Amino acid sequence: MSHALRAKTIATRSIRAHSPLHYFSHIRYLNLQPAAILPELFWYLGNPSPEAEMCMRGPEFTHIYRACDLLQHCNRRFDFTYQPIQMYHRAVLYGEVSWALTSSILEQLQSVSIPVSHLDRFSNNMTSFGSLEHVEFILDEVIDNHWERYSGVTQEIEIQSEARQAEILAAMVQFIREHTQRFPGRLRTVLCSNGGLWCDLDQKWPEENRSEILRLLPPLRRPVTLDRDNVQHITLHLDETDLRCVQNIKCHRSFSFGAWFAAFKDNRHLLQRCRALKNLEMDALGPGTFKWAVQEKKSLKSRQDISYQDKSRLAYQCLERDLVPLERAHVKEGAGEPLTDELDDITFAFSQTLKSLKFSSFYLPSIPSRSIHLGQGWVELPSMEHISVFARQLSVDRHFFKLCPNLKSARLYDGDGQNCRQEITTCLPADLPQLESLCLIGGCALQFHPTTFHSSTKLQVMSMGSRRSGDANYFFPADGAALYGSFDLQNNSPETITFTQMRAAEIVRTLWTWDWHLPNLNHLALTDEFAYQFQFRMLCGCSSLGSLDLNNNMTVDGRHDRILSYADLFVRCSIDSNSDDQLIKAPPRKAIVAPALRNLRLMGSWKIDDSLLSQFLTTMTPNLDCLDAFGLRGFTLKGLKDVVKTQPNKIKRIYFRRPERSFEESAVKAGLLKSYRLNSRKDKGRVVKIHFEEGMYFVLKNPPVVVVGGGSE
Repeated sequence: MSHALRAKTIATRSIRAHSPLHYFSHIRYLNLQPAAILPELFWYLGNPSPEAEMCMRGPEFTHIYRACDLLQHCNRRFDFTYQPIQMYHRAVLYGEVSWALTSSILEQLQSVSIPVSHLDRFSNNMTSFGSLEHVEFILDEVIDNHWERYSGVTQEIEIQSEARQAEILAAMVQFIREHTQRFPGRLRTVLCSNGGLWCDLDQKWPEENRSEILRLLPPLRRPVTLDRDNVQHITLHLDETDLRCVQNIKCHRSFSFGAWFAAFKDNRHLLQRCRALKNLEMDALGPGTFKWAVQEKKSLKSRQDISYQDKSRLAYQCLERDLVPLERAHVKEGAGEPLTDELDDITFAFSQTLKSLKFSSFYLPSIPSRSIHLGQGWVELPSMEHISVFARQLSVDRHFFKLCPNLKSARLYDGDGQNCRQEITTCLPADLPQLESLCLIGGCALQFHPTTFHSSTKLQVMSMGSRRSGDANYFFPADGAALYGSFDLQNNSPETITFTQMRAAEIVRTLWTWDWHLPNLNHLALTDEFAYQFQFRMLCGCSSLGSLDLNNNMTVDGRHDRILSYADLFVRCSIDSNSDDQLIKAPPRKAIVAPALRNLRLMGSWKIDDSLLSQFLTTMTPNLDCLDAFGLRGFTLKGLKDVVKTQPNKIKRIYFRRPERSFEESAVKAGLLKSYRLNSRKDKGRVVKIHFEEGMYFVLKNPPVVVVGGGSE
């Protein structure tokens, strides 16, 4: 280690004699990974120290520098940042450190990591491993069966590599066989890890070798978790393994297809034996995966009609044990079978215990995917708290939200929602008093009934839109009446509201009143028509709102510019219905104020003139910290400077596009600064940065300071 760390001496600290600390006597699990040995991090610019260089060139290292020719001949195959001999130095160092730490405490170890290049040392001390229960083999030597993919590899090198690999794999099997014979039933689990020592080498544990070792082991003792590390072990001893205590199953493979997943898919009937199952994460396995659970649920409901003669002993025993208490299920689609009946069967079979349901699709064009009608035919889910569905084609049943009265979070993403606007059916209003987070993207956003918000006073985070904020295009109806039909626009006259309600009924969408009381709402993000039709009077009921993101990105062509007017920034006051004068005069209004708003983002096309800029940036947002208004136009540079200069809030950063009417004047003439000098550090908080496409400018709030290159402020 002194060579690797470039240390000439090792610092020690004396310990009082009357209180010795024998750390090693307490160690039972010693799993040292190669990532812990990174000598190059201690070498300046990756160059070994002179001491380390001498060690690598010396006779002792040369003696243990096995298979040296292999990597030296394959130098062109690797993107080396240093020489192959340095890679071997790390591997040798790892092996030596592992043995140095392990050799003195073999008798007490219950778990150990073994570098396969040093397996002979461990095998020679087999009698000392009587407590060993877990082994992890570390592939610190080259184990690769695909040399033919690369140039520069001679037949001699391939033969040499294959011979060494066969020797290592045979030694691994022999170690496990000898231990199981000497200490029957003691060793329980064996893993094999890619050492990560050789750049660009995809080290893998050959399946034949894995299966041979797992067959030597005894069945797992009442496992609690079933995952990619033990599923093959379980399936190789399926009849002898007690699965009644399994609470967690995590068998999803992303895009890779391994033997472990094939073992799980071929034995999916083992799900029924996991009677304590609470958490399930898996890929879609095809139709019928959960039919056993559906049948158990139906049979339990009609137990009085069941006779022992009509049912198998296993089915009858399942009924006596009641149902599997599944609480969380996450089904994935993309690497294998498309989704079929999994969600419908899960929600029916585990309706009383299911708390969280997730579905996600990888969007592979080669994988067919049917349209998902969420909630169709479902029963009530009284325990459901979280639901997340990410799919290409998603629609929501009218009764869906009413079936989940205790819902806390919902994330529904319809990836193909732009093509289904003509057949949208609004969901029924629901009471969701526990709702804290709501994210609806696509057609499901247009289906949501806004009356539900009147019951959701705990709502903290809300995102709505036909597309996500990062997507390029957003949906807008071609029909102008349809665009306004679902939203309460706002001169607030009774005639306008009546017309809007009638129009909303015609297009089967409900009226958005923007008058909800959401005191806990902290983040609100709206895209497309939701952002375009947003009414700032909603802020009156959102006293805790800290972040507001409005993105009507499809309006950048000017067809649907959103012009901010006096009516947007002031709300009608209540009036006396008995006063005839109020029917003639315009009703009084008061300014809208968002006291907690710190971050405001406006994208797309928004317009505001100088007369309302102060009301927007000062009165309505008194505590604004960051304004990202790349979509805001219509004001002048001088008007912006005058507002920022005198505003009382603590705004520090503003982002704008070039104002369309004002950039003919220079920024300096308008009063914006390219550079500045403050009188003291205390004045630093008075600097406001304004970022334009042309560059960054500054505004200094009053009182005046000395300015570099342009007068004084």
